[in-house]
Amino acid sequence: MCRPHRRRQTLVLLGALALVATGCAGNSGHDAPDGAASSSAAAAYVPTTPATSPTGDTTAPATPSAPKKTTAGSSTAAAGPAVTVASCGPDETAVIAAVWARALDNNGFTVTDAGVMNNREECLAKLAAGEISLIPDYSSSLARYLSRTHGDEPLPDGATGKQAMGTLKKNLPAGLALGKQLPAPVAPVFAVTKQFARAHHLETLADLRKLDSFLLAVNACTADDNIDIDAVAAHYGIDPGAVTVVAGSECNPTGPVQMISEGKADVAEIFTTTPPLDDAGRPVDLVYLKDPDKQIPTEGIVPVMYGKAINGDARGLLATLNKFLDTDTLVELNTATVGEQAVPLDDIAVAFIAHHPVGTGR
Repeated sequence: MCRPHRRRQTLVLLGALALVATGCAGNSGHDAPDGAASSSAAAAYVPTTPATSPTGDTTAPATPSAPKKTTAGSSTAAAGPAVTVASCGPDETAVIAAVWARALDNNGFTVTDAGVMNNREECLAKLAAGEISLIPDYSSSLARYLSRTHGDEPLPDGATGKQAMGTLKKNLPAGLALGKQLPAPVAPVFAVTKQFARAHHLETLADLRKLDSFLLAVNACTADDNIDIDAVAAHYGIDPGAVTVVAGSECNPTGPVQMISEGKADVAEIFTTTPPLDDAGRPVDLVYLKDPDKQIPTEGIVPVMYGKAINGDARGLLATLNKFLDTDTLVELNTATVGEQAVPLDDIAVAFIAHHPVGTGR
C-alpha cells in the first residue's frame, strides 16, 4: 500500500527533468514510521502548485533565475551583512544550507557558501572561530557530540526532542546561538530489506536478538553521534558484541541503503527522511524496525549560528523560511539529490525559493 504524502508536490528543476513517480514501488508490507520516506521517487523538484507566501496568499511560482554561484570572499548579491553558510555532512543538511544561502542572498546579504565540511568537529571549530556563520545540524546528534566533547550535561538514553534541545543549550559553546528548530521531526530509524526481514522474522528492534551477529551500516559523517547503539542494544537484550558498525567512505545519506541492498551490511541506520533508494536512484524495499520503547531519540534540524554574524533580519528570515521545510518537503528535496540524475544543490534551492518567496521586511 502506498502511504500518501500529506502534500505531495511534483516538481521539476528548471524544466530539465521530468517527475517519474507513478506510484509507490517496493511495498514492504510494513508501515513506515510516521514521516518516513515513501519509495516513490521524484527525480527532481519544481512546483506545479501555486506558490505560498508567508501570509498564506497564493501566487503563480516565479521562474527561477540562473543560479548565482558564491565563492569564498565574493558574492553577486547586493552589498549587505556578510554570512558564510556551510553544512557538516549529509546531503540533507547540505540541501538546507543551500536553501538558506539562496534566501539570504536574495535578500541583500553578502553570502559565501562554504559547502560541505569534512566532519562535525571541523565544522564547529570554524563556527566557533567565526570563519563560518551558519550551519544546519541535528539536535540530538549535536547534543550528544557536545556532551561528549564540550560539556558535562549528558544526553539521556531515549531522550525526547525537548530534552535534546535542553542538553544542547546547556553544552553549546560560548559565542554560538540556536535558531528555531525546523517543524519536521527527523527520526533515526533502523531498516532492513524486505527479503532480510522475512528470512529472519524481523519486525522490531528486539527481534535483532534472533541474529547471532549482524553488520550495521551507518552514514560516514555521523557514525559517532547519531545513536548510542550500545545503549539501544542493551535495552532490547541484544549482545553489543553481536553488532559490527560499518560506515561508507563518503557522506552519502543513501549509503547505508546501498550497503544493505548489495548485501554488504544487514541493517541500515538512516533517517525517516532518507529516500529508500540506492545510489543510482532505484527504489529499495525496506522494512523499518519498530522501536516500541522509544529508545532512539527524535532528531530535529536546528540552525546553529555564530551569534555576532546573524542579525535579527537574518534570524527572522530563516524562521519564516523553515516553516515550509516539513517532513514531506525534506523527502522531496533529499530525493532530488540522489541517483544518476541528481540535481545540483543550488538549482534545488532556486526552485524552492521561487515556490516559497520570503523576505526580511526591510
